[in-house]
Amino acid sequence: MKNLILLITILLLIGCDETTDPNTCLNPVEVVGVRSEVNIGYIVTFEQEINIDTITTEFLNKYQDLTIFNTYQVINGFHGDFGPDTLEQIQCEDGVKSIEFNSEVRGT
Repeated sequence: MKNLILLITILLLIGCDETTDPNTCLNPVEVVGVRSEVNIGYIVTFEQEINIDTITTEFLNKYQDLTIFNTYQVINGFHGDFGPDTLEQIQCEDGVKSIEFNSEVRGT
């Protein structure tokens, strides 16, 4: 019995690493592309069942450093800018499909 209690105690101590942030998600959405000095911000897209108008309102209320420049119905997303802490949180939001650095797109 003492061995079992000792084993449980050791497992609990190993599992309680203080360097691990409990708010960190297991599968953050990867940020794709390269940061541009000319084209600021990110393009964030959402799963189709997410209403872009509703989610942008929610995000603007939730993230104080978020600036949304444009919303796009076609891709169900927005072009916005925000700091690194907000980026980490948005990467873990339910319904976020992709995050890309804003970049210039040219037709051929």
